[in-house]
Amino acid sequence: MATLGNHDHWAGAAAITEALTRRGIRQVSPRFSPSGDWVAYTSRTLHRYGEIRLVRPDGGDDHQLIERSGGTGLAWTPDGQTLVFDEPE
Repeated sequence: MATLGNHDHWAGAAAITEALTRRGIRQVSPRFSPSGDWVAYTSRTLHRYGEIRLVRPDGGDDHQLIERSGGTGLAWTPDGQTLVFDEPE
């Protein structure tokens, strides 16, 4: 399970979670890179534009790649070199 706001740790039958990031007001569409080194996600903010951001799975090195004017879909190419995302017209 890949939820952006949480790391999963198993304790018996229940998962204990902790936030990866607290950026923006809502984080959606987390996608692990094919190598597992990065998580790409869309961060909604109070500003007009949301952002596509990258963060390490341990929560480190969180940074913006690009602003986006809408959409939430993200996908990595199989080689992990490119992110593909949707934008409204």
